[in-house]
Amino acid sequence: MVFRPALRVLALVTVASALSGFGGCKKPGGDVEEKKKNEVPPAATPVASPTMGIGTGTPVIVPSPGPGIPAGAPASFAPLARAAEPAIVTIVIKVKKKNRAYKKGLGSGFIIDKQGTILTNNHVVSGGNAIDVELWNGKIVEGKVIGTDPMTDVGVVKIDPPEGVTPVPLGDSDAVAVGDWVVAIGNPLGLSHTVTAGILSARGRTTKDVPLKAIGGGEAYFDFLQTDAAINPGNSGGPLLNLKGEVIGINTAINAQGQGLAFSIPINMVKQMLPSLVKDGKLVRSYLGVGIEDAAVDDKLGTKGTIVFKVYKGTPADKAGLKSGDHVLAVDGIAVRDSSQMRWLVSIAGVGRTVTLRIIRDGKGFDLPVKLEKLPEKKEPSVDDEDDDEDDSPFPLPHKIP
Repeated sequence: MVFRPALRVLALVTVASALSGFGGCKKPGGDVEEKKKNEVPPAATPVASPTMGIGTGTPVIVPSPGPGIPAGAPASFAPLARAAEPAIVTIVIKVKKKNRAYKKGLGSGFIIDKQGTILTNNHVVSGGNAIDVELWNGKIVEGKVIGTDPMTDVGVVKIDPPEGVTPVPLGDSDAVAVGDWVVAIGNPLGLSHTVTAGILSARGRTTKDVPLKAIGGGEAYFDFLQTDAAINPGNSGGPLLNLKGEVIGINTAINAQGQGLAFSIPINMVKQMLPSLVKDGKLVRSYLGVGIEDAAVDDKLGTKGTIVFKVYKGTPADKAGLKSGDHVLAVDGIAVRDSSQMRWLVSIAGVGRTVTLRIIRDGKGFDLPVKLEKLPEKKEPSVDDEDDDEDDSPFPLPHKIP
């Protein structure tokens, strides 16, 4: 499978659809049919929904379940879209050469505070030296990149505080469940403020499922939400919303060979990094210095975690006495689900901070304190290094726009 960021320009294919009319015929049934004809059909049930009455507080009519209508389905996403759309922006990347500006690509973003802070993807804002931000009313303002993190593909842009715009609120991506309704708003293929809806179809998609690397190479930190809401090139950096109108993810990548396979960065991950990105312009990561892989579930203990298969010399793990074969169950009391989660927990724990690892070694459990250090600029050796290909960039620079 080929995975691409949603910013990649794809060919447009128009599919013509035919609409068929259906005729009806009266069925035999005598008095029973006549009685049913005179009955008053059940009315739609008015529900005071906290999720769809955004901006108006108006109760939303949820149709009674019927053919093709899932129980509890919202009657309309329009109130949600109206409330969120003013905070959604189009980001145009330009390259200035000899006093001339050339368009290089575009993506989406969304305003998160009254100060004009915008969240988007790193691959949207990379590769250009000038940024135009088009607001919902068509006004174009100058944007400045104030923070990026290639390892998670998050970018932060700043504009002058816009008037009359209510920032879109950040929600809780841990609270959304597979099967929940979600809405994406962005600028696919340059079609600004396009609204699509679907469900959260899966979560916890890592680099094993979506084999993308960070710009410049190296392993990325991904814990993607997966959705079947329609996302196309240009949606990159736009929000994935729950039915409360809260952002639960940043739309980032699509599978170019499949339908209904789009991936978003969980907003809780972004919120953990945001203070550093705004203040320092980057995220300084801590590290252990180990090679790890997912552990099989222990039938007796019901545990999972990760297995250490290599400890690099001179690293914090080596200094603390971590050994190959150690089974790591938790980091500072947080149960480890898999190797991707453990890498993330360690990376954001903090340089110079001592974390406690819960270890099983030779069948015995114990706690091991490890003082973390700054992640070196040069990435650690990887088992896949010999297969790296500079031309196989998952996040290529944006294509030129005619």
